[in-house]
Amino acid sequence: AVSVSLAAVEAAIEKFGSLRDRTVMIIGAGEMARLATEALTNKRVGRILFTNRTRGHAEALAGEFGEKCGA
Repeated sequence: AVSVSLAAVEAAIEKFGSLRDRTVMIIGAGEMARLATEALTNKRVGRILFTNRTRGHAEALAGEFGEKCGA
């Protein structure tokens, strides 16, 4: 893996198998969250929820990926 975020996604796939029908929550809205979201969308995760202490930041990140936002 080229990043910690990608390594985490790959570890989740090893543990849970396909992520296609899974819901994942991203906590935070910084660069690591963005990288994790990219890795998850590339692996075709079922649904992604976002939360952050600043709701607008979570919504902005969710908007970039067109996913469901929970803040």
